[in-house]
Amino acid sequence: FGFRFLRRCDVPSAFWEIPDSEAVEAAYGAFLAHPERAYAAPNPMPQVEASWSIPASIGRKYWLRFASPSRRIGGMAYAAVHEPDDGEARATLVFGHGIGVENDLWRETVDSVLLLVRDGIRVIEITGPWHGLRAQRGRYGGEPFFATAPLGVLDLFTAEVPEMAVL
Repeated sequence: FGFRFLRRCDVPSAFWEIPDSEAVEAAYGAFLAHPERAYAAPNPMPQVEASWSIPASIGRKYWLRFASPSRRIGGMAYAAVHEPDDGEARATLVFGHGIGVENDLWRETVDSVLLLVRDGIRVIEITGPWHGLRAQRGRYGGEPFFATAPLGVLDLFTAEVPEMAVL
């Protein structure tokens, strides 16, 4: 009931493109014999570029980018890195977000996770496929996950898991 006001708004629906079973089979059928290969770390690893670091409220911050190893998603993958001031971390946490959640909307959660930086933990915030700089024009963050299911679900996870392996 909290969203009933949307009935009076001009909110666009998702752009639905549900694939047929033949399209899903063509894209992912080869993984049925060895499903673990769909989520394998890339070999070779893509080259990772890092920006300059800047002082942050806790430690320092910089950004990473690299070519996504996903043959279906492609493009660049991005992540923000939060480190202790000296750059030395005793552990690293890769922090992922939910579907349809943009970085601007998860400050409170990330800010509490960043408290780990005080304890010497590096926190890497990955930007998932179809979110942030990776969003598709005319679609909301994460929309293809739902709007092209089941293909979008497989596309997202078979892209993001290997991208996390790169990090």
